[in-house]
Order: sequence, then structure tokens, then C-alpha cells
Amino acid sequence: MSKELDTIVLTEDVPKHALKRGDIGTVVLLHGQAGYEVEFVTLDGETIAVVSLTSNQVRPIGRCEIAQARISRPPILPSDQVTSSLIDDLRDASHTYWTEYGYTKAFDFFVNDRSAAAMLAKLMQGKGNATESLQLMRGGFLGKWGSARTLTQANCPEISLALKRSASLLGKLAPNARIDRLTDAEMERVVEAFEGLENCRGIGATIASKILAALQPGAAVMWDMPIAAAYGFPNSGVGYRSFLQIIKEFAMRLRGFSKGKDLQAYLKPKGRDWKAPLAKVIDEWHWVRITQKHPYIPRGAVSD
Repeated sequence: MSKELDTIVLTEDVPKHALKRGDIGTVVLLHGQAGYEVEFVTLDGETIAVVSLTSNQVRPIGRCEIAQARISRPPILPSDQVTSSLIDDLRDASHTYWTEYGYTKAFDFFVNDRSAAAMLAKLMQGKGNATESLQLMRGGFLGKWGSARTLTQANCPEISLALKRSASLLGKLAPNARIDRLTDAEMERVVEAFEGLENCRGIGATIASKILAALQPGAAVMWDMPIAAAYGFPNSGVGYRSFLQIIKEFAMRLRGFSKGKDLQAYLKPKGRDWKAPLAKVIDEWHWVRITQKHPYIPRGAVSD
């Protein structure tokens, strides 16, 4: 049995804390026979998590093992604290997204179009036409974003069938579902819907997340390959589950910091009619900071 200050190795992933099998931690407290309190620290000395673990979730370091560095989380994602500077960073990213990339507005137009919303609502109720819904997305935001090239007539029947199943799963979520309020069961439905689409020829993980966001913009968070890589997650259903769990925790901290104030209204860029849900704002923050590599320069700061 390990003792306090012993170095141990995780034997399984702990997605809630973005920890991976093989990560190395230090025992800081014993829980009798029940397990340990273990601290995980980055190589530059920042504590990223202190976690209660059972003895089955850890093991001692073995002979001839060597440590390997990985990114614990994107540098833009705080480990615990939410500050006013972070809120302003989110707001700035949404402003950049809205004003500097005109084609990004296609998603706003799509989800706020009454006919499109009605069609997708029927689809989630199991009554709509999946092929027509797919073509509507293909001719709308997916086409504007350059994501429709692989949605061909040849694979349309397979994708339409998967879309029908995924929409039915998302239709079981609570009305106006929010990422910060998803239950474990609801999150599993989102992941199952993602996997059903992601496995289709011509879809993949990025387009699957975009389609889910169109169906449930408050609950499903878009991502792409650079974002998945920044988190150190595979661009797959397994990675997407871990991604959603982290974003849920982050969104909950953002809500807590706002203390009941209308955070979405504050984050909304000038000239944007839609008060985007927090899941969409976080997506825009990721896309601007990670995918497009726009740095955040606080007001009053001078860029080099």
C-alpha cells in the first residue's frame, strides 16, 4: 500500500479532471483502506487537480519506466479560478468571431431561421424528414463553412439514417438543454448521437459536432482537430466525451462567477441579434484562440 508523499501512476483515465492513464501524481493523504488523495502537478509546478482515488485506480511506479510530457489542457483554459479578465477574454473572442469572419454568421442565421428550426424540431420528435434536414444544413451553414464537400449523394442515405437516430437521441434532452446542466445520462445521449454521426462515411468528428450543435446549440459544443489536439483528446467519441465533461465543469464555473447575472447578454457582440448560448460562446473562444491562433490582448495592453 502506498504511503503519503509516494509517487503513483494512474491506471485509468479520470476525464472529469482531464487526467490520463499513466499520469503521475503524489499521495498527499490516506483514506484508510478506501484509497488516497492524490495531487497532480504540471512540470512547471502548477497543481491541476487533487483527486480522491481508490487503490484500483493507482499503482506504484515500476522499474525502467520513463515519464512522458503531454499538455494537460489548453493554456487558455483555467484550472480552477474564473476571473473578470477571463470573461473579457471570452467576450473579445466572440467579438473577433463575429466581426472578422463573415462566414461564421451562417450558423446564427440557420438556427434562428423559423422554418429550419421547425424542421429540426420535428426531426428530434421523430417526425421530420432527415434527408431534407441534411440538405438544409448542407445548403446552409455547413456549405458556408466548407464542410459540405464530403456530403455527397452516394453517402447521403447512410448519413440521413444516422442523423435521424442522433436527432431522436437529442430530442430526449430537457427543453432548452444547457451544457452546464446536462445530467450524466443526457451527456451519454449527446456522445451516442455524436458517435452515430462520426462513424458515417463523409462526416467525421468535426462535422458531427457541428450537426449536433445545430440540433441542440445549448448542449452540444463544436470542436475540430486543432481543438481536440490542444486538449490532448482523440478526435473521436471517447475524446468528445472527455471534452464535454471538461466544458461542462468550465461552464458551471462561469455561471457561478456571474452570480445570476445575464452572462450571455454581456458576452454578446454588438450587432449580433442572437444571444448565443454559453456552449456556442465557448466554441467561438476555442476557435478564435486555438484554431485561428488569435491572442487575447487585454484593453490597455500593447501588442509587440
